[in-house]
Amino acid sequence: MTELLAVFARAPELGKVKTRLSPPLTAEQALALHRALVEDTLDHFDRIERPGLEKLLLLSEPMQNPDDLHVPATWTQGVQANGELGEKLASLFYTGFRRGVTRLVVLGSDSPTVPPEVIHEAFDDLESGKVVIGPAEDGGYYLLGCNQWIPELFQNIEWGSPAVLEQTLKVANAKKLPVSTLIPWYDIDRVEDLDKLRQEISYLKRSAPELVPIRVAAALPNFDDSEYTLDSDF
Repeated sequence: MTELLAVFARAPELGKVKTRLSPPLTAEQALALHRALVEDTLDHFDRIERPGLEKLLLLSEPMQNPDDLHVPATWTQGVQANGELGEKLASLFYTGFRRGVTRLVVLGSDSPTVPPEVIHEAFDDLESGKVVIGPAEDGGYYLLGCNQWIPELFQNIEWGSPAVLEQTLKVANAKKLPVSTLIPWYDIDRVEDLDKLRQEISYLKRSAPELVPIRVAAALPNFDDSEYTLDSDF
């Protein structure tokens, strides 16, 4: 095994997920949407086949009930390290490279429509470069990849702020690390992100129905109605 694709996600627990969307979503709707995002993300990236590729789901904490998430058998499950996001990411990369991984890519569970080609591009770019980054529209990044342990990438970063991407690139430039930048994408954190996701799903239904995140499509609140309802037309 030389490549590792990891997904970070919060454990599905009522009142602890998608809190920035509540309101307007209820806690129950936020939980349903979060669970759908995680499951569709895993199914979506499960299409990616590469020689020696291992797939790893890391949850924020152990699930209270193993049936709370449907995880494909091809994914190994684990729990994130303690601490802030930087410490969690640092632990993943440090541990991965210590056990023989040569190319490691990590994403969150809020981008279930990232084209699979982007993941292939990330791994391919790591064959010659040391760092690959997928810029997020909120100033962070939706994907980070490395082909070696670089602890500085996880130090002195204002995690959760719009400066994450800029600060990470500044570190890479200071260390003269070759960086490959992927296409920008978005996370599902704000109400406007839900509207953007709805539009994308509508486009995919017409152009590439096999890529529609079907659980998300069913759990996505319908903003056309006076009350939030579930869109189950797909």
